[in-house]
Amino acid sequence: MLQSLFLAALWVAGGGQDSILLARQLVDRQPAVMEVGYRPRDGQTVQVNPPGFVWPRARNFTYAFQLARRRDFSSAITVRGIKLSVHIPTKPLEPGKWFWRYGIEVGEQVVWSKPRWFVVPADVPKLAWEWDKWIARLPKGHPRLWVRACLLY
Repeated sequence: MLQSLFLAALWVAGGGQDSILLARQLVDRQPAVMEVGYRPRDGQTVQVNPPGFVWPRARNFTYAFQLARRRDFSSAITVRGIKLSVHIPTKPLEPGKWFWRYGIEVGEQVVWSKPRWFVVPADVPKLAWEWDKWIARLPKGHPRLWVRACLLY
């Protein structure tokens, strides 16, 4: 508890080295009992393509995410400004071994997690997450119910 208060005080103090120290404490931390943890797990063979990526939440931070075919993350796909501790690629991945990591953004810097790897088999179901089409289909009015009006009567 005392460590959590100390880390929160560092964050409130704001910016600079204090925020980087806090990010280093939070990245790759052991998930709490009720947290999902890291998905896909290191060495996992995924059952859907693309898989969803999940990591433990760090409050008051945004994240970066990288996905690559090589452990050194050369030629990585990088996404920045992620607000939730989850990322789902929009296109299926090529079969084979992949590496992923997430990072906590501190200003323009990123404190990266350790690399984790997973395998995409050639025969798993492929899902295309066409978010733009999904969002365009959402009703503009409120409340946004997940049923059509014709089914409410």
